[in-house]
Amino acid sequence: MSAFLFIIGLLLFALGSFGLYFGLYAAKNRAGEIAEGVRVFLSKFLSSPKTVLVIAGAALAAAGIALVVWGLIRSRREKKPRRSFDIHVLSVLAMLVAMTVMLDRFPGLSIKTAGWNIGFAFAPPMLAAMLYGPVEAAIVYGLSDLIGATLFPFGTYHPGFTVVAALMGFIMGLFLNKRPFAFAKGKFEWKKLRFFPNMLIPVLVNALALGLVVNTYWVSQLYGSKTYWGWFMYRLAEYAILVPVQLILIPVLLKLCDTLKKAGLAKQPKRDGSAIGRISRNVSILGLERITELLSLMGDPQEKLRVVHVAGTNGKGSFTAMLTSVLIAAGYKVGSFTSPAVEGPCDSFRINGRRITEEELEKSVAAVAPFSEKMKEKPTEFEVMTAAAYSLFEREGCDIAVVECGLGGDTDSTNVIKSPLLSVITNVQLDHTDRLGKTLAEIASHKAGIIKQRRPVVWGGGEGEAFGVISHKALEMNAPLTVSDPERLTVKRVDLNGCDIEFDGEKLHLSLLGDHQPKNALNVLTAVEALRREGLSIPEAAVKTGLKRAEWPARFEVLSWDPYVIFDGSHNPDGVALAASSIKKLFPKKKAVLLMGVMADKDYEKYPALLSDRVEKVFTVTPDNPRALDAGRLAACFANAGIKAKACPSMKDAVRSAYSYADSRGIPLIAMGTLYMYNDFKKALNGASKQ
Repeated sequence: MSAFLFIIGLLLFALGSFGLYFGLYAAKNRAGEIAEGVRVFLSKFLSSPKTVLVIAGAALAAAGIALVVWGLIRSRREKKPRRSFDIHVLSVLAMLVAMTVMLDRFPGLSIKTAGWNIGFAFAPPMLAAMLYGPVEAAIVYGLSDLIGATLFPFGTYHPGFTVVAALMGFIMGLFLNKRPFAFAKGKFEWKKLRFFPNMLIPVLVNALALGLVVNTYWVSQLYGSKTYWGWFMYRLAEYAILVPVQLILIPVLLKLCDTLKKAGLAKQPKRDGSAIGRISRNVSILGLERITELLSLMGDPQEKLRVVHVAGTNGKGSFTAMLTSVLIAAGYKVGSFTSPAVEGPCDSFRINGRRITEEELEKSVAAVAPFSEKMKEKPTEFEVMTAAAYSLFEREGCDIAVVECGLGGDTDSTNVIKSPLLSVITNVQLDHTDRLGKTLAEIASHKAGIIKQRRPVVWGGGEGEAFGVISHKALEMNAPLTVSDPERLTVKRVDLNGCDIEFDGEKLHLSLLGDHQPKNALNVLTAVEALRREGLSIPEAAVKTGLKRAEWPARFEVLSWDPYVIFDGSHNPDGVALAASSIKKLFPKKKAVLLMGVMADKDYEKYPALLSDRVEKVFTVTPDNPRALDAGRLAACFANAGIKAKACPSMKDAVRSAYSYADSRGIPLIAMGTLYMYNDFKKALNGASKQ
């Protein structure tokens, strides 16, 4: 919705601006003739066409600005579609072309003389470069020059100007876009480039090589009153003004791009062409209308399952892995559904701890396809995956399904079970505040949405503001509430082989690493007790075996023992704080080298303070995700806190540098941040360890 508002707003602004243009412009040139022609035509129907054009233009422009502002405000609460080069992108590019023409040709918005053109017409192509890349920026800059010269000419036109404009746009895209079009997949690597050079290089190349050297030649050919070098010196003053203006505005435009990307206006990675992609929309929209309709058409397979429904800010995945392992050890056939998928879509679906094959995934999604196609509003990818999971678990005859919420709880597509076997809320912390709320109470109200009438619920988040919301909801729903009691658990030993604990005096070993895993295990043990009250047979031996055998990738996972290389998917302040505590306990006498990549919508400014006493140096990367934070900005955040930091142009470069640094000093390498970079990190680590 926010992207739609933004596009409509730009369109209205463009129409309004042209209305003002036609109403006011009266110069004796081609543009003036067009404006006069419009006024003459309208005079056949209107007594005062000039006044009407001005008033209507101003109203449309104001309405456009209002819609743009509204769209940007809404984008803070929405995670919008991932789109490829489609009508959505083309619409935005068309708006940017219109804006460029206006900024370049509208009276008063630029300073034009024979040989001079000072204004802000470079800004929309820069936005296209940042949002989409070189090709799109070239289209915007080149096409706008051609349209402007045709409709609103100033002086004599030369096609060389249009060619140069397109080249300028292309060069902007090569350096200002986070995924360079030409060189990212080739052998060339941006090894030495940093954030400021990425701004400076395109500005200087465009100004000196193309603007001065090439365009000056066209100017000298057209006007001829000076020699080439005479025109060169004359136009030098123009670029002495434009270069610093562009350098000042680029950071501002980059900041604007972050907001626009949240509104869904950035071109995203191409869809993989899987069955999921063919029958769904690649967009995150909270709400139960579509998933309820889809599952109803499928016969409501979720109602034929005994489901343990898991929500919470942190620990959902580890909880699911440990509980699933315990239930398997107790002799149950267990299906588990988790997100995000760490190693591909199949990773979200597991039967008895085994991830399903691609063939099984295709079959599961194919079972959803005919029902999805009957729907008036196409379901989202996550809704299709949810439906496929419930259908798969029913078809496989699973005794129990452990299902993890994707986001929040009340409006998450997994929350369609009318009577779950057990609901579990691991904890509530500040995360996804743009969508779930700014306070713990607001976020807890979303998590509490999985509590169902007269069905048991386990809370593992301790006392505080969130507990008040959870307990009130449980009381309202007559749901028996069990609270995990940390007094019942004692941590005996923590090392790189796992963790030894005692629960009510019973000795247990956890295979999963991290300072947070005893708390997750406490929630599992509390859930086991609740499940026993529901009639499940879970012997103590199964609990011991399950906790000892549990596996969960990317959560403080040891990937190498010499040197120590650990990957941890901590991506919010509370998770990072727990990871820092784990590093301190596991490596008390050493600092670590950190490799980090995070999403731009996280509270990354808090990370340096949490990690400062455990980290010797930080290597930052930009994860391969449209919401990713630029590596340079993350490195600057650490550097400003007095921590040595280096922004790396690629995951391969980051892993090679961090691995070499850790190996030469005998200290551990901790990769931390978004789970979206786990696969890329493992591949790069495999290459670095062989060198």
